[in-house]
Amino acid sequence: MLDVDCGQHRTGVMPDQKAVEFLSRSFAVCGLNPVGLHAYDGHIHASDPVEREKECEAAFAPVAALRDQLRVCRLPAKIMVLGGTPTFPFHARRPARNARQERGVLWDFGYSTRFLTSIFCTRRWC
Repeated sequence: MLDVDCGQHRTGVMPDQKAVEFLSRSFAVCGLNPVGLHAYDGHIHASDPVEREKECEAAFAPVAALRDQLRVCRLPAKIMVLGGTPTFPFHARRPARNARQERGVLWDFGYSTRFLTSIFCTRRWC
């Protein structure tokens, strides 16, 4: 999986032509078998689910464009692992994405007051 920076600026490559070149070289020269993209949008924290969904889609747009560019270049991009807890319901609705909900006994305490209800009761889930 290629880790793509979708706005948090913590890890990953920018979703641009350099990412395509990197995957192309890795595939051809190094014998690696890239299978898809990973993007963590942990910078999205809006408590309003409508605003959070807008931010999620804006962060995902360059990743989707990269995926489309990889397909044109006939580079593998079959799997997309995306999101975190606050954006899970938005990514989970889309069959082309593999949403990733963080697992753990203790979440960030702020989730209980900012996201818990809206994560599971967005206007499309409840």
